[in-house]
Amino acid sequence: MNKWFPSQAPVEVRQYVPGKPNPTGLKVFVLATPGGLVLDFETYQGKSTFIEHQQMGIGANAVLRLIETVPRGTLVYFDRYFTTIRLLEALLERGLPATGTIPKNRIPKECHITADKVLSKKGRGSSEMIVVAEYNRNMGGVDMCDHMLSYYRMSSRTKKWTVRTMLHFTDLAITNSWIQYRQDSQTLQRPAKKTSQYLEFKLLLAEELISQAQVGQ
Repeated sequence: MNKWFPSQAPVEVRQYVPGKPNPTGLKVFVLATPGGLVLDFETYQGKSTFIEHQQMGIGANAVLRLIETVPRGTLVYFDRYFTTIRLLEALLERGLPATGTIPKNRIPKECHITADKVLSKKGRGSSEMIVVAEYNRNMGGVDMCDHMLSYYRMSSRTKKWTVRTMLHFTDLAITNSWIQYRQDSQTLQRPAKKTSQYLEFKLLLAEELISQAQVGQ
């Protein structure tokens, strides 16, 4: 659910995260399906971004904002950046069971199930595979979208952050359209050879937009 891209944005929206290849940029929280289709996103703009959910911290607040339009009964997955016991409880109250990895130091002392006790009962080296398998199967959506975005990006020599940001979100819209198109093709059982690949899809889209613009003139 966490997306990052470099930017020369103003100080009020620019974030610094050490360890990134380009540590200064815009932080975007993303809600995506396991297949990579982006359902919603929120650009972080400082402490005022999640004023309605400020009691739980940035990560949990981002989750609570993005699940506002998610139907009850939907299974939600996220990584250790977002996971807290309070967030899991808040989601369960909303009818949204969730799974996430969590550092040991975030587990409250009153929670009596710990990794050590699980190992002592089942034996060292044992593991619970049902949850892990489901988590791994459903956590690749944002990575899938990021992977596709890395191909054939729109390029511009300008360093204006506004232009670069608009190009990024235009690329995101196109990538999202192709993912939806591919999923629809699979649902309709369209042969793979009759389903446009990503580059072909982008070229056809560009030709259609140019054609529509010419007709409008």
